[in-house]
Amino acid sequence: MFRSMTAYGCFQFFIEESAFLIEIASVNRKNLDVNIHLPKELLYFDLSFRKKLSKELRRGFVTVRLSKEKGRSNIKALAGLNPDELKKKLEILKKIASHLGFDPKKEISFPFLLNCNLSFDESLDMTFDEKGEKALMEGFEKALTQFILMREKEGALLMADFYPYLDMVEKGLSKVDKQRAAAGLKFQNRLKSKLKEIGLLSDSEDERLLKEVVFFADKVDFQEEITRVFAHTQQFRELLSSDQLKSGKEMDFLIQEINRELNTIGAKAQDLQITKEVLAMKSGVEKIREQIQNIE
Repeated sequence: MFRSMTAYGCFQFFIEESAFLIEIASVNRKNLDVNIHLPKELLYFDLSFRKKLSKELRRGFVTVRLSKEKGRSNIKALAGLNPDELKKKLEILKKIASHLGFDPKKEISFPFLLNCNLSFDESLDMTFDEKGEKALMEGFEKALTQFILMREKEGALLMADFYPYLDMVEKGLSKVDKQRAAAGLKFQNRLKSKLKEIGLLSDSEDERLLKEVVFFADKVDFQEEITRVFAHTQQFRELLSSDQLKSGKEMDFLIQEINRELNTIGAKAQDLQITKEVLAMKSGVEKIREQIQNIE
């Protein structure tokens, strides 16, 4: 089982008249990097949040944000409005507007004054009592549960994309394996022709040189590389079918090894048709590698 590094989870909770929203979002990152946004009154929750996240997550740039929704909280603020205070603020705003060259009658409407007053009065006081602290932690845990669930769903979708590319690589290997013997024979013949051309091999064919030709041709055989690539793709499939939570780093290592072996096959083969097959396989491997960057 794998998880995506891209996910989002949120939970809304209420304390008296105030509504709060806690959000957890993440994007790709090689290591785990947690960024928590809390008001200074609640910074003591930072360590608790980080501990819970580090137990659940391995990689990704994770952002946690707590916000106070204005809709419900303004009800309390409206009930406490003081008309005399509003008048004083109106006079201050008129002086500021005139000083800046604006027409106070035109620019300062009642809704504007009301919004200013709510902004001034709502200090975002988020000092929680024991009940509020409990609500916040429960909200965080529920947001985290939703966040992880989305990571797992996205991970399942990503895994489904890997199988067609693995099939493509294995089919390409089978084709290359069938062409391997013929490619080796072609190489021997080209090498013999070259030796004859430069006068190192006579028509009677020097037995010692012929042994060297066969030995050299055997050195460029790529049967071992084919076997190793098949082994790596099988390991990759086993990772995909595992019920245990796996790291994307394991997949990344296997893909690097597959890519390295394919490069060796291409270099050894010295055959145009095999080179074309290797390039096609490398294209599939690259698609897998790109998707792995999204895996936790």
